[in-house]
Amino acid sequence: ALSAGPGSAGATAITGLSKIPTAPEYLLNVPAGAVGRPSMAVIGATEDNTRIEITPSVTLASGRPPGVPFAITLNRGGSYPLRARDSGSLGGTRVRVVESCRKIVVFQGSAGIRFANEASCASSDHIYEQAIPISHWQRDYYLLPAPEQSAPGSFRLLAHRDATAIQAGALPAQNLNRGESWTPLPNAAGLCLNSSQAVHAVQLSRSGPCNGHTAGLGDPYMLNALSSAERVKTAWWHAPNIAGVYRHYVVLAVPNAARASCKIDGNAIPAASFVPSACGAWSEAVLAVAPGAHGLVGVGGGCAAAYG
Repeated sequence: ALSAGPGSAGATAITGLSKIPTAPEYLLNVPAGAVGRPSMAVIGATEDNTRIEITPSVTLASGRPPGVPFAITLNRGGSYPLRARDSGSLGGTRVRVVESCRKIVVFQGSAGIRFANEASCASSDHIYEQAIPISHWQRDYYLLPAPEQSAPGSFRLLAHRDATAIQAGALPAQNLNRGESWTPLPNAAGLCLNSSQAVHAVQLSRSGPCNGHTAGLGDPYMLNALSSAERVKTAWWHAPNIAGVYRHYVVLAVPNAARASCKIDGNAIPAASFVPSACGAWSEAVLAVAPGAHGLVGVGGGCAAAYG
């Protein structure tokens, strides 16, 4: 799904309903918004009479306090918005189905984030991603590089069990309890995240003046981090031909042994396109593509994302 506005565009992959478990539970993983641009989420029901319990992690714009559960009931196609008061973060907010085995979906984001509230990063951008049910969280993730950005971004990692040990490259090891998150200072791309228990991770980029782009392009984005445990061998996507998004890429990471089998739009990817990753025996490639439909085939079990 693509959300495009003047000077601002964001996208999310949408999970098929067959991949959503019954009676799912979510912990939101979204950073705080810039001042006046709050952290937000929306809950959608797929069946009538779906009862949902929400436990906010912060005070909501409606005045509901943190840590106090409340319940709502939605019918099929109905939705319920959540909005943090001021610039608080909904990260750690719990959303779950109760009293039935019905399914719900949750989308999360912000009206605008400014990475790490760096004063020199004057621009902000809206972000949104589909939230991942806790049952689908993983222990290992791979952070992909951002094209045309020489300065590193960061990530936000959230735990749902106490005493979760985290290792991310050469960064100091962390230990998180349920509902706690970790957003370190900018880190190198091509980074592996490893945890002792399942966690959720999103990648975050800095805004134009701080991300190293010579023309200041590329405002903040949030991307669900891809798990090295859930690799794909075939992927199809569409690079949208819309005003303001005029350079398109696909970014992929694959085990070294799989590089020779990678093809894009039926053509082999030249070996020179790959560079060694900081994540063990993996390689990365950043490939420019034209607007329109594209396919990656024979990735041999890798991670890939589209970027504009």
